[in-house]
Amino acid sequence: MTSVVESHPELASAMVTLRTYVMGIVDAEVERAPRCERALHDFAGALVLQLNRRAREMAGRGRAAEVAAAVDLLFGQHP
Repeated sequence: MTSVVESHPELASAMVTLRTYVMGIVDAEVERAPRCERALHDFAGALVLQLNRRAREMAGRGRAAEVAAAVDLLFGQHP
């Protein structure tokens, strides 16, 4: 399976922004509850994977710009 970045490079920075946001939350939770680290990282990975799949589906329907705009709306200007 190709990643959303490989199949739709116009979404690359939006997906990096989203992943960075999710992993930031995980890191904060790990500091708060270190015994849960593996489970939190597994959960975050699964969450990001599902979001990437959905973004790839939308991009495949010609909606890549909308996905990028949604990430911008939620998280501000992505890098």
